Amino acid sequence: KTKCKNQKAHMVVLDNGIIITAWHPMRHNQQWIMPCSLVSALVDICCEEVYNFALDQGHTILVNDIECVSLGHGFKDDIVRHSYYGTQQVIEDLRQLDCEQNNSGVIEITEDILIRNKKTGLVSGLRQIDEHNQQQQILVQ
Repeated sequence: KTKCKNQKAHMVVLDNGIIITAWHPMRHNQQWIMPCSLVSALVDICCEEVYNFALDQGHTILVNDIECVSLGHGFKDDIVRHSYYGTQQVIEDLRQLDCEQNNSGVIEITEDILIRNKKTGLVSGLRQIDEHNQQQQILVQ
């Protein structure tokens, strides 16, 4: 789960009731798209956290009959491809964070542990906590 800054998130609200982040790939008319392409404006939603999923099998989940991609999916299509969230590296980093947090399978992500590419702004890794509770950067090439 990712904690929402100030308990708000800018979300896409679709007619079928799904509320999804603007840049989370979903399938629409057999094509991967970003939800923000379907609306003219984002909606501020009051929420404490938003959730992403990593699956043992398969790489999509159905939410209100809409196929959404999971973390570590490995898809290479233009819209859905992601150099970090689409790789096995995110799964390995999440496993490490789960061990450090509580081994529950629910990993809490906050903005301060996200590592962003300086040029693109895209997430490229997660900061881990070492045995001395010091943040340690995981670099993803």
